[in-house]
Amino acid sequence: MATQEHLAAVVHERLTRAGAHAATPGPGTGHLAVAVLRRFDVATFADSALRFAASLGEEERAGWLAALTRTAFLAGNPANLRERFRPGHVAADESVAWYGPAPSPRLTGLRRLLKTFPAGPLRVPARVTVRIPAHAQAGPHSCRLLLATAGLTTAGYLIHLNHTLAEALLQGLLRPGSTLAIDHVPDLADADLRTAAMLRVHRDTTDPGRLRAYACLSPTGRLRDTLDSRISIR
Repeated sequence: MATQEHLAAVVHERLTRAGAHAATPGPGTGHLAVAVLRRFDVATFADSALRFAASLGEEERAGWLAALTRTAFLAGNPANLRERFRPGHVAADESVAWYGPAPSPRLTGLRRLLKTFPAGPLRVPARVTVRIPAHAQAGPHSCRLLLATAGLTTAGYLIHLNHTLAEALLQGLLRPGSTLAIDHVPDLADADLRTAAMLRVHRDTTDPGRLRAYACLSPTGRLRDTLDSRISIR
């Protein structure tokens, strides 16, 4: 298993890259995004998360990265919120709406209106494969995202998947032209960690005093599997 020292170094590097050397932003500070979910489906959520991140301007991207892509996940029907809150992006089936990223106080009204998305037991397919069609200038590029699901609730899974997708896209690890396979495994193996282009490390759900690698993004060059869904970022 990866040592705690190695995982701590990954966390430090992430904070340094975001410009947050001392600590993560407090609950009332920094930029925040909000996702409102009517239901949860991995492919639909991944699609909307990537589209939302890709739609952001440079200042929004910088502010959200500096806040470590902090996101609140709320339960609600996006169709019922149109009149009061204007989303930045809505999923094609209107099951997910995204707001912000903005200074946290600007999203207080929305957060007070809705409850947190239920934790619930996690049920996900073994693999979800998504494709981001290339623009004319983009070359072929494929990645594999391994997500460790042992001990995770649905709410915890949303946090780790969203942070990984958003930061990978904003940092250029995922881009138009990419093919991404999301594989769900109980835990990550040391071999996966050694070849990773990006790791998502956070507190262990079973022991908050320890760190655990939850997500591992690696380039694969070519994927031979049949695509289950398609993502188009414009």
